[in-house]
Amino acid sequence: MQKEKKNIDVAIKNDKVAISIEFRVGRNIFEDDILYTFISETDYRKFKENKDILNDEQKEILKEIANIIRKENPAVEIIIF
Repeated sequence: MQKEKKNIDVAIKNDKVAISIEFRVGRNIFEDDILYTFISETDYRKFKENKDILNDEQKEILKEIANIIRKENPAVEIIIF
């Protein structure tokens, strides 16, 4: 992921960044599509432990990711906020 031609590890909402993926915009994904990333159960628990520093939108996104993971694998024990 890059911002202003520099490699970055984190992007903030509304940042304009370049990412490398194996999809083609307009063919596989479209401009207004929402892309989610997989997070491990361990990382999810870290977010949950620090939920006081997350805003409501970030918490909602984590809930959406947890629901997607559960739907794909009901055995995963991700506890929603």
